[in-house]
Amino acid sequence: MEIGIFDTYPDVLDVVIISEMLHISKAKVYELIHDKKIKGFLIGRKFRVLKKEVIRFINTVPII
Repeated sequence: MEIGIFDTYPDVLDVVIISEMLHISKAKVYELIHDKKIKGFLIGRKFRVLKKEVIRFINTVPII
C-alpha cells in the first residue's frame, strides 16, 4: 500500500498547516480561501479547510 503525501496531516486543516503543506504564505492561503479557490469555513474567528479540499485544489491547478 502506497502512503499518500498528505496522510500525516489531519482531516481538518488551519491556515498555518495549509501554508506548510503548499509552501506558500499564510496571506496567500487567505487569498485562495477568499477567492473561493479553496473552500473553507469559519469556526469562531478561524478558517478551517478539509484536507480533501486542498487535494482538490492541487489537482485543479494547471501545470506550467
